[in-house]
Amino acid sequence: EQENDFPKKSKEKLTYIPIIEKNEIVRIQDTQSSPPWNLDRIDQASLPLDNTFTYPASTFVPTVYVLDSGLRYYHEDFGNRVKVCVYFYYLASTCDDYYGHGTHVTGTVAGTKSGAVKNANIKFLRLTDDYDSSTSSYYIYAGFEWAIDDHNNSDPTHQAVLNLSYGGSAADSGAQYWMAAMKAANIIAVVSAGNGDQYGNPLNACYYNFGFVGRYPYDYGVSVGATDRTDKVAYFSNYGPCVTIYAPGVEIVSASYLGNSSYLSYNGTSMASPLVAGALANFISVHPSATRVDA
Repeated sequence: EQENDFPKKSKEKLTYIPIIEKNEIVRIQDTQSSPPWNLDRIDQASLPLDNTFTYPASTFVPTVYVLDSGLRYYHEDFGNRVKVCVYFYYLASTCDDYYGHGTHVTGTVAGTKSGAVKNANIKFLRLTDDYDSSTSSYYIYAGFEWAIDDHNNSDPTHQAVLNLSYGGSAADSGAQYWMAAMKAANIIAVVSAGNGDQYGNPLNACYYNFGFVGRYPYDYGVSVGATDRTDKVAYFSNYGPCVTIYAPGVEIVSASYLGNSSYLSYNGTSMASPLVAGALANFISVHPSATRVDA
């Protein structure tokens, strides 16, 4: 006869279970309600927006490198995920952001509220001095070298993502060399296609900034142009065969350098590029063994 509806044999077996733990629900994705519109846009194929952003709830933590103007690294949007924030000691005296660009860009890549990838480790390099928001190709190339060395020493077998939302003159052999070096080091470079000339007139991205990276035979990275809320190419966005993809870049809300819980709205391909960088990091978080071709 059975006691308490359990066979005696089963009760004996139960005595050999070493640990009993609470059962938990395991999710493969999470959803953010009322996200910034750019996040809302990238998790669905077409308009209208549904006021949610669904993203992977993965266990693998990808690495994103951001090279920019500085970072308010204690902002609430980053939690404790800023693992490195460095600067050129002969150029600046701190990693802090005095201009807002770097904090906003990093938030769009990996902010908890404003970012595409929620679990990434952030490694940041400030490219500017204490008094100017511009930089030179020398420091950008040195930043590429720093990222390559760090990735080779920390996690060389997995793909990492690097965002550069900086532009300038036409690409040269140095740019091609360092882009190829990052590709060889398992770092996917994502760059802004540029915001046109000084008068706001869009330009062919192949001839300005690092926009050439997205065109064969280079294929060194991803060159990103900007769109608006209606999916139209933004009036300021560079264009052409070197632009790999267009992403939201108008009225983008992200982390602000003005306070630890403040947010601002910016426009530019500088805002579109980090969104793509974050999306690529999300893919890597779900597919940690993915190759560059997969991504």
